[in-house]
Amino acid sequence: MTYDYVEFLRGKLLDARTAKKPQRTEIQIEISVATLLGEPYHTISIDMITDRANIAHGTFYRYFDSKQAVVAKTSADYFAFVKATRPKIHGVSDLEAVKIGNRHYARCFRANVGLMRCHFQLKDEDDQIAAVGRRADRELSDRIMRRVTRQYEIPESALPQLRI
Repeated sequence: MTYDYVEFLRGKLLDARTAKKPQRTEIQIEISVATLLGEPYHTISIDMITDRANIAHGTFYRYFDSKQAVVAKTSADYFAFVKATRPKIHGVSDLEAVKIGNRHYARCFRANVGLMRCHFQLKDEDDQIAAVGRRADRELSDRIMRRVTRQYEIPESALPQLRI
């Protein structure tokens, strides 16, 4: 099990060897973006993305309208990866399950510092990226709330205040 999103994408690209070219190209672009996000976002250009992905500019624009669009998709796919790789938790208390889930998130975030730094920097600048983060935050807080409310009686009126 890997926590590193770029490593995951590289494995996905290997598995896609027999897939159609558009699927492989999109993965190549996403790998390029995910690796470049270790750099300050505003210094990353479409040239850098296409050079790293070894594709032409026109090919990039067949898949994405802009740098913001590809970063938003990469962020959304990253959060889907984090969710999909969460350990399946059975036979422990709800609070222990929350701890296990939080450890998983922390490991993923630590292994993908550039992607997370970019996300936190851009969420105040870009509505599309902010929406991706809000959706991921909401899903996380809802999962935690479901676990906690199974164990403790929390008035329904208090739930909105406890959400992220």
